[in-house]
Amino acid sequence: MNNQASLAFIAVILVSTPVFSEERHLTKAQVIEVFTDVTFDGIYLPKNKSFTAYDAPDGTLVILRANGNKDTGRRWYVNDAGQRCATSPKWDEDRCFDVFDAGNGTYHQYRNGKHLHTLTNFRKGNHL
Repeated sequence: MNNQASLAFIAVILVSTPVFSEERHLTKAQVIEVFTDVTFDGIYLPKNKSFTAYDAPDGTLVILRANGNKDTGRRWYVNDAGQRCATSPKWDEDRCFDVFDAGNGTYHQYRNGKHLHTLTNFRKGNHL
């Protein structure tokens, strides 16, 4: 009886646990390939704020916020560790993110182990 109860409990857990696709960490070359000369949509998860961004080949980064305001004066680059980094005149230091391919054209950015951005709808060129 105890074994049957244990098996039933395990079965309920297995059936009710969502199955997540395994994310793949991008290499430096892959980050450069994915982000250079593309416009993409994003969500900053801690504040649930959406934005659209363009990563230009010359390192310029422009962000269009949902309220219509554009952030300029920013730069983007990929560091030696393969992280996508961004600068802002408002920040004291650059912010660098590990990038993971979540599948289906969706990418996740993590900083210090915390998932901060979900990025989707990648399209070549500047569409801002």
